[in-house]
Amino acid sequence: MLIAPRRYGKSSLSHQVVERWVSPEKKRMGMGISLYSAYDESAAVQLIVASAQKAINEMMPLMPDMKSRQNFLKSFSGLGFETSTKTDGLGFAIKFDLEGKSTKPLDITSIGIILTKMDELANSLGWKVMFEMDEFQEIASLKLGKSIEAQVRDAV
Repeated sequence: MLIAPRRYGKSSLSHQVVERWVSPEKKRMGMGISLYSAYDESAAVQLIVASAQKAINEMMPLMPDMKSRQNFLKSFSGLGFETSTKTDGLGFAIKFDLEGKSTKPLDITSIGIILTKMDELANSLGWKVMFEMDEFQEIASLKLGKSIEAQVRDAV
């Protein structure tokens, strides 16, 4: 965690650390998001989940077989949101229903679940994921900000 007054270069330092740490050969990936545009709880959930979804999508093709992918997707069942795989000929991807078109939309409790499952997938494949959240203090200004912070802390 980096704490300093505004304009002291925290974001630049953090980005450089992630860039230098990332190494596909060493099974290390970095995901970064800026929470500066998290104007409400829904936007914050979507920003965090979209970044976790991106990490999962990068790791899914590394799973040994289709059965492993299907079992991973089944682990999301009953959690109040839909996942689906789609193939584009290059690999498989997971997509969370962020708008609630197929079920209820993602809520705050989804954050911890998805971050934890992202971590479990990474561990099962021998990967490390650095998850950088810039402007995290913006969450504190939201009505349910403490709940979002709690979900992230629990996952960490």
